[in-house]
Amino acid sequence: MAEIFNEQRVIGVHIVPDGTVLHNGQRVVGIREAESGVLFTGGRRVLGVSVLSGSEVIYNEQVVIGAVIIRDGRTFYNGMPVVPVSGSGAAPIDPDRYMFFATRNRMPSGALVTAAAGTNYVCSKIVVSSPSYRTNTFRFHFSGFASTEGGNSPQETVYAGNATVIDGLLIRIGGVFHACSFAGTAGVTIPDQSQGVWSDPLTLADAVAAVAGLPHPEASRRTHMGGGRLRIAACLQGHARCRQHTGEARQEFSAAADQRGNLGWLRKWLDSGWRIPHVMIGMPGAAAFGELTGSGASVATRRWAIVDEIIAFNGGKRPFTVILNQMGQNDTTTPYSTFFTTRYLGFVNRLRSRYSGAKRVALPPLGRTAATISITLTSTGALATATCASTAHLVSGQSLIIAGAPPSAYNGTFAISVTSPTTFTYTFAGGTSPATGTITAADDFRTEASQTYAAQNSYPADGTDASNKWRLRNDILAKTSACCDDSIDTLAAWQGPAGTGKWPGQVDLPSSVLTVQAGTDGIATYTSIQVADGSIFSPEQPLRIYSADGLTLLRSPAISAVNGNVLTLAAAATVLPAGSLVRQAVSPDGVHPLPAMVKRIRLGVAQGEKEKLKVA
Repeated sequence: MAEIFNEQRVIGVHIVPDGTVLHNGQRVVGIREAESGVLFTGGRRVLGVSVLSGSEVIYNEQVVIGAVIIRDGRTFYNGMPVVPVSGSGAAPIDPDRYMFFATRNRMPSGALVTAAAGTNYVCSKIVVSSPSYRTNTFRFHFSGFASTEGGNSPQETVYAGNATVIDGLLIRIGGVFHACSFAGTAGVTIPDQSQGVWSDPLTLADAVAAVAGLPHPEASRRTHMGGGRLRIAACLQGHARCRQHTGEARQEFSAAADQRGNLGWLRKWLDSGWRIPHVMIGMPGAAAFGELTGSGASVATRRWAIVDEIIAFNGGKRPFTVILNQMGQNDTTTPYSTFFTTRYLGFVNRLRSRYSGAKRVALPPLGRTAATISITLTSTGALATATCASTAHLVSGQSLIIAGAPPSAYNGTFAISVTSPTTFTYTFAGGTSPATGTITAADDFRTEASQTYAAQNSYPADGTDASNKWRLRNDILAKTSACCDDSIDTLAAWQGPAGTGKWPGQVDLPSSVLTVQAGTDGIATYTSIQVADGSIFSPEQPLRIYSADGLTLLRSPAISAVNGNVLTLAAAATVLPAGSLVRQAVSPDGVHPLPAMVKRIRLGVAQGEKEKLKVA
C-alpha cells in the first residue's frame, strides 16, 4: 500500500452516493481516475488515493474524505474543482474478459430447500455489491447440481430430484430492471443433475461500478455465480479464486454479513480496504484432497468445469489471476508423507497441470483444539466429585459443563470447587455412584489454557505426526516442493496471546458489563440487555454472561440485533444483575470461528498481505 504518490501523501477516501455533500465532517470532493503514471491532468497535480470500505476516519495520518467518481465531464463538484486521482498501486487489467465481478460469489453447495406445499413459484432475490471498477456485460450461471459440505465433501451430488424451470431473470441496477435471456428466450429449463446453463450476455451502455448502485439478480431460482466483462479497471489489483476448507463462515448467517454481504473472515478481508473480487469454489470436508478427481458419488470436478466454460467465453483467458488455497484444515492424515505429498501436493499438482502458470498463494490452516477434559464421577449425597488428569487450568467458583454421565442428574452447568491437583467437586441433585459412560467437563473456551490439541494439531511442529498441521504450515511458508508461489500466514491473527497454537479464550476477546439489571423476579421475561459498550458486539454472536467476577455462568444467549448499547436477545427470565460480565464465545468446537473471532482474524491479517496476490 503506497503512502506517497507523486511526492504527496496518499489520502484515504470513502466513495459516497452522488449528491452527498458532507462525509466525516468534511465536504465531499469529486474525483476522476487518471491513467497510471500521469502526473498532471488539466493543470492539476494528480493525487494518490486508497479507497476504503470500513469505518476508518483516519488514514495515513489524515482525515478520510468522501468522494464521488466523476465520469460525465464535470470539472466542479460540490463547489470545488474535480480532483484527478490515481489509485495507489493499481495494476493494469485486461479490459475485455469475463471475471467474477461481485460479492457473494461462490459455487453451489449445501442442503436443498424445499418449497412449502402449494407453492407454485419461488422468486429468489440476491443483492450483490460490485467492485471498484466498471462493468458493462453480465452473465449468470444456474446449475443442475450442488456440492455437499462437511463430512466427505466435496461431492457434487446434491440434486433437486426434478428439472428446474426458470420463467425469467431480471437484474436491477440503480433502480432500473433489465431482462436477461437464455438462448434468446426469457426462460429456460435446467435438467436435474446437469452441468447447468448460462444466461446470454447482457450488455448495458456505460454500466455499473461499485459507486453507482447495486446489481440485483432476480429469478425464479437462485443465481449461483456471475461474471462481468471489465470496462474500466479503476482500483482493481487482481482477481482471486479461493479454495475454502476452513468452514470459516459456517457460524455466520445473514445478520452477521457485512454491508456488502460478505460472510467469514476471508471474504470480508478480501472485500475490505483494497477490494479483491473472488469466487469461493472449495468446500470444507475431510475429502478436500479429492478436488479435481472422482466420478459418480465422489465426483469433484464439475465446479471447475464451470470455470472452464468462462475461459472458453474469454477465448482462452482465465477469469482469475490468482488461486488462494486453504487446503489442510479438515483432511489431515498420517503419516505426514501421505498428508503433504499425496494429498496436499497431489491437489496442487493437479491445479498446476490444469491452470499452468496461474499464481498459487497458500493460506496455512487454522488450528483445531478441544475445550473438554475426560473425567470420572463419584458422589456422596448431593456432592459430586470429579477426577481428572489435572485441575491446573481450573479455579474454584468457575462454571463447567458436565456431559455424558448416566444418570443424567450429573449433567449440566455447575459452579465447581477445586479440591486437589486432580479433583474438583460440585453440588447436584444426587444420583447413583459411580457415574458411568464417557464423561467430559468443558469450560466452553473460557480460557486459552483450558484447551487441548486435537489429533495431529499439537504445537509447535516437532517432526512427528502429532504436529502434522504445523508441519504443513512450515512447509507452506518454506514453499517446500513448490507447494505454492507465496503464502499469507494467519497464525498471529487467530491464536491466543500465549502463542501456543490454541484459540484465544473468552477472557481474551473484547467484553462489556451490564449497566442495568435484566429481569426482576425470575418469572417475567425480557428480550434485551443494556451494556456499557455495544460497539464490540454483532448480530448472531453467542454471548456468555457471567457473574461480576467472571466465573459463574449465568446465561448463554445469542444476539439477534444491536442498537447502540442495547442488545436484543431471545426471551428469558433469568435475572442478570448490573455489573454482570458479558463475554463473547470463541468457537463452538475449536474449529469454526464465531463472529467475534471472524472479526479478530479479518483485522489481524494485514491488508498489505494482498500485495502477494499481485501478478507480474
